[in-house]
Amino acid sequence: MSTTSHQSMKNKLALIFFSSTLAVSAAIPALAYAAHEHPFHHNERIKSMTQIEGNGYCRNLFQQLKATGDLGGGFDPNRVNHVWAHIQNGDCIANT
Repeated sequence: MSTTSHQSMKNKLALIFFSSTLAVSAAIPALAYAAHEHPFHHNERIKSMTQIEGNGYCRNLFQQLKATGDLGGGFDPNRVNHVWAHIQNGDCIANT
């Protein structure tokens, strides 16, 4: 194998490694929640709230979105038994 071909192969392997690392990194937030935990809103401001403030924010928002039918899909809002804030991720979560 020539030096040019060898370098080209190394470049391709580096690109594949980088792409797969990026894909795995992008998937990590999606893996952060269990099947019964449904993120329905993200706001960076949640990260600066206390747990109590975040929970209140998310509960109020959930009620507003449920009333207007704007919660999106993926879960039945009538089966939600607990709404809370994931402070570290800045997400509002609905548990079913």
